Amino acid sequence: MIRRARALAFALVVAASGRAAAEPPAAPAAERYVAGKLLSEDNLVIEQVGADGKAVEVFRGGAPTSWHWFDAHTLVELFDDGARGDAVIAWIVDGKPVPARSIKLDNTAWPAEAQGWSQYLAVHQGQLWLVREPGRSETPGRSDKTARGARTRGKTAKARPAAPVYQRIDVKPPVVQREPPAGGVAARDDGRAWLDRLPSLAAPSLAAPATIKVTRARARLGKRSVGVVRCKPARGAMTTFPTATTHPFLRIDVDAVRFVSPTLPLYVASGIAARPDGPAFDTAAFLGCTKEPLHTLVWAGGDVFLTIAGAPGGAGFSPGDHRTMQLWVDGRTVADLGVLLGPQLSPAGPAR
Repeated sequence: MIRRARALAFALVVAASGRAAAEPPAAPAAERYVAGKLLSEDNLVIEQVGADGKAVEVFRGGAPTSWHWFDAHTLVELFDDGARGDAVIAWIVDGKPVPARSIKLDNTAWPAEAQGWSQYLAVHQGQLWLVREPGRSETPGRSDKTARGARTRGKTAKARPAAPVYQRIDVKPPVVQREPPAGGVAARDDGRAWLDRLPSLAAPSLAAPATIKVTRARARLGKRSVGVVRCKPARGAMTTFPTATTHPFLRIDVDAVRFVSPTLPLYVASGIAARPDGPAFDTAAFLGCTKEPLHTLVWAGGDVFLTIAGAPGGAGFSPGDHRTMQLWVDGRTVADLGVLLGPQLSPAGPAR
């Protein structure tokens, strides 16, 4: 009887340990910060998401032209100062402005040709950069004589692209660079993010989960043959992106696919999209075999993501849109947030 009781107790312990091993690990008890603009207001809003998934607004302030996380608790935002083109960079630490750390950069600190260009912030390899690049109307073209000659021949003169100008502003004195720093800017998207802060498409992809199989192929859309991504779930029909029903501006000629989550069927397809102002590098993120990509994917490193489900056909947001952003940590959602434009997660950092 004693032996039988001991054997039963041992079996119960083994079964309990097996169940514990099968359960996913709990999310780390660390707070997160999310920043972005509201749909109906031109204000920057910062929300703090606690370990319990509750979100609390900690900052709301005035209409910056660009913003970026410098570390897990520090947000820098860029303001245009008056009509002179001067720039003010404000610092917000844990939702509280720090006026003593603000930086002002006069317009005259830039080369003459860049003093009227648009500007935005970027963080690269621990350095804070201010970037100016010409707008389409400001891009220098060929000489007037050459342009007139092209027009008389019935041709359109192509403009030569002007290189952006970079200033590293967290060192004294500022350093002007006319070429991108190591790593460079791959594309200026809605988040004004540097490529090495996003899932690197040049790095080896994580292993695809067993629940789906993703492949690249060629397909004809109208008169063009483009690269597409196909997803086949373990059960269900295969989906393809892009298709003839995809909005023309969102049709990416897919040339690379990369899985970016160790726990989720989350992958990014990248390639060139045909835009009205010319071809542009673009990405589309998918969570499983969905027909439409996620409207927004913000990646904070590791396995922390912020997603917004896409609208059919790539329709934009509106004040009446009741969808929410979902914050994912370790393969599960930990918070539902209001929809913000250009959302940015603070980078992963130690809990405090």
